[in-house]
Amino acid sequence: GESAIKWRNFIDSTGEITKKYRVNVNPFCYIIDLNGTIVYRGGLGGPLYMEKVGAVLEGKVLQK
Repeated sequence: GESAIKWRNFIDSTGEITKKYRVNVNPFCYIIDLNGTIVYRGGLGGPLYMEKVGAVLEGKVLQK
């Protein structure tokens, strides 16, 4: 439906991934463009986060 999340989402319930990648913000987000390039990493929200999410969902290829 229209309210379904359009990206992969997971929960690190054991903290293993958080520790491995030294994540210190929770929730933490990686946004990956159509080429598989990380174009954003950090906390959720803010202008840059919203810009990157919108561009990826629209199918645009992004650059850092």
